[in-house]
Amino acid sequence: MANLGETTVRIVVEDPPPGVMVAVQWGKTGANFASELIRPSEAGAGRVAFDVPVKVTTGPDGAARLVGPAIQGPTGDRFIYVNWGTCAGQHGTPITRRAKVRIGTLTPAQIEAALAPGKRLETAFAGVGKDGGPACATIPLIGGWRVVS
Repeated sequence: MANLGETTVRIVVEDPPPGVMVAVQWGKTGANFASELIRPSEAGAGRVAFDVPVKVTTGPDGAARLVGPAIQGPTGDRFIYVNWGTCAGQHGTPITRRAKVRIGTLTPAQIEAALAPGKRLETAFAGVGKDGGPACATIPLIGGWRVVS
């Protein structure tokens, strides 16, 4: 495994439910969700964004891949958790949810392109799920992944 460098993954939550704290999970966690959290880097009307630092290495097949404390799951099924409510550190709420933002659809070419100065990987998802609460489980991405400046 060769270390190729570092980049940023930006995850945008479109129209998050009001009054529910949201954060990206940093590290593994147990049943109490006591990991460190990444707070939003940007919050505005109708959207919240997270800038997640990741490392880029080569996998056993030589292809570029993302690694680091925010990357969860087994090889071949990696994702980043976006936590809601108690999972995001909000006390006094009955909401305990996590959304899986899958990174498996990223191509090695996209990952390598995001290593260029001023570039990053970006995706978005709808903050409200089918049940009207915060989006949870494996969520569909709006427009997939892209490399942006």
